[in-house]
Amino acid sequence: MALGLRQLMSHQAARPGDMKRAAELLDLVGDASDIKLLRGLAKKKSLRMPDAGLALTRRLAPPAFIDDLGRVTVHVGDRVVPGTEIRKKVLSLLTFLLTRPQFTASREQVVEALWPQMEPEAGANSLNQTSYFLRQVFEPTTTEDATAGTSTAALT
Repeated sequence: MALGLRQLMSHQAARPGDMKRAAELLDLVGDASDIKLLRGLAKKKSLRMPDAGLALTRRLAPPAFIDDLGRVTVHVGDRVVPGTEIRKKVLSLLTFLLTRPQFTASREQVVEALWPQMEPEAGANSLNQTSYFLRQVFEPTTTEDATAGTSTAALT
């Protein structure tokens, strides 16, 4: 089934509606090789599918677990990342989010908790950088287009 969907999406004469439906189906049944194709379709403004490939990326992402009894350890699939190998502010952001209801917080709440003495603009910049490095803990080899959105999705 996935092969036929891939062929349809690569066919030059395919109608946008057919491509859109094929992409939606491939998002449900595709494999890791389809992520790049779907994220490429997401960039086509004419299809209006900015989220194409995100469900597939999330479905295929390795499970992540945080051990926080004693020293913090992050388990992502087969990888184990000791908290001692994570930057201090990155680990602070992770543990802050773990303490929040539904693991979410507004940007203002995070900046106030982690950078209380900074101006809001400087704190927001620090948060952006820290979020980037937190994402690297969970997905060290992915690009922005292929990420499952583990850290920034938690910031509302």
